[in-house]
Amino acid sequence: MWYFDSGATSHMSSNYSTLSHTVPSRYPTPCSIVVGNGSLLPVTSTGNTDLAPNLRLTNVLFSPY
Repeated sequence: MWYFDSGATSHMSSNYSTLSHTVPSRYPTPCSIVVGNGSLLPVTSTGNTDLAPNLRLTNVLFSPY
């Protein structure tokens, strides 16, 4: 399931199987995601995901937490 936030800086996922063309996280990709309580979640890789035939998200941040 995806929740959209049009004001977000990046797209994120904790489900690795939704991503394709993944690569290990590297600069300038953020190395962590700040969540509502101020905690940091590590970004371990980035990838792409197709939500519909004409809707692809690129550089989706993956954090397993």
